[in-house]
Amino acid sequence: MKVAVVGTCADSLQPLLKKLRRSLQVIAIDEGPEAIIACGGDGALIGAERDHPSVPKIGIRDSRTCTKCERHGDENVLRRLAKGHLEPTSLVKLRALVGRTRMYGLNDVLIRNADMQSALRFSVFVNDEPVTDEIIGDGLVLATPFGSSAYFRSITNTTFRSGIGLAFNNCAE
Repeated sequence: MKVAVVGTCADSLQPLLKKLRRSLQVIAIDEGPEAIIACGGDGALIGAERDHPSVPKIGIRDSRTCTKCERHGDENVLRRLAKGHLEPTSLVKLRALVGRTRMYGLNDVLIRNADMQSALRFSVFVNDEPVTDEIIGDGLVLATPFGSSAYFRSITNTTFRSGIGLAFNNCAE
């Protein structure tokens, strides 16, 4: 399998990848890898998805900041990848359309005021039906389950495992 490695801890994986070079061939990202190993934190995975949305990703947390169980240790994950024993998981991705601009979010999409000195006034509609009156605040956060443990959690103090979360950011209502 041809893989590219990105992220802040990519160099730390090189000795393991060298051991597995018969099964995993490390190539440059612009050479068309079959998979991308995103090593670091959520940002490495999110950035890889943003830049290469059609290529499967393997997220590996940085061992310097994440305590891992044996099953999720770097060597175990890479050996399972080399043997074709990793099961794919599909993550929900959000798509927002603002005017003619399309935005995608693996974790969340933020809609907020452009001018920090003034509030945003908005209403929320679901299937063209209003679900709120006018709301005044800094905006809102639409989150996926993957993103629910970050910005969404800082607003709501909760996380979720399925669906889409909507959090009103610093709103009076």
